[in-house]
Amino acid sequence: MIKVAFFDIDGTLLPFGASRLSNDCARALNALQKNGVKLVIATGRPLSVVPVFDNVRFDGILCFNGQMFFANDECVFQIPMDPQEVEQVIANARQAGYGVCLATENGMAINFANANLRRYVNNDSLVDLARFEQMRQETVYQILVGMHYDDAPVLLPATRQTKVTYWCDYGLDVIPKDGGKDQGLLRVARHFGAEPSETIAFGDGLNDLDMLRKAGIGVAMGNAMEGLKNAADYVTRTVEEEGVAFALRHFGLLPD
Repeated sequence: MIKVAFFDIDGTLLPFGASRLSNDCARALNALQKNGVKLVIATGRPLSVVPVFDNVRFDGILCFNGQMFFANDECVFQIPMDPQEVEQVIANARQAGYGVCLATENGMAINFANANLRRYVNNDSLVDLARFEQMRQETVYQILVGMHYDDAPVLLPATRQTKVTYWCDYGLDVIPKDGGKDQGLLRVARHFGAEPSETIAFGDGLNDLDMLRKAGIGVAMGNAMEGLKNAADYVTRTVEEEGVAFALRHFGLLPD
């Protein structure tokens, strides 16, 4: 019996560039919720840029790739990065010629951006050194870097409590070692009184891979990266083809 359902946003609930759930997706999610299943957004986005949908009310938001969880507008748990390791990652990245984007509860800021980081965050207004320096004093939950995942080891020398999760082949996130969407899934399931086997998770990027493996049912979107499809229990249709609703019907989770 599925008790909690986890959904990535970009490429899963929404086509890239969209801001509103389709009517078919909203109907499916509302029916699932009415059936007693808790709906949880599981995103790499900071809380400040998680959309509020007007046609579905989610039971929880797991943001920063699993480092912070909100339910009923209250923070249930948060797992920040170690401040010394934040500084070490910034220094390692700079030495290797990469700028970084710090993500805190109050937003994001970039010190300097290469082409991949600009493509990854898709918001040139975040390149703001003064704001970046201010955010270094705030609680940081993740660091975004525009680089290929094969180059990620240059970010981690002299760190012990930090790891990398990959979203795509030109962008990755640096997060705490005890963070990640998979660990977030376990904590959120426990919060709702569910076992991991009683969860279903949907995603399209490599940062969803561990979450899909931890879930009772892991569903990759038809538009997902091949590595995620290979690890999933089921590959559904694309986000444009209403893949979420299709998979929920496939597993008999929606009423007839």
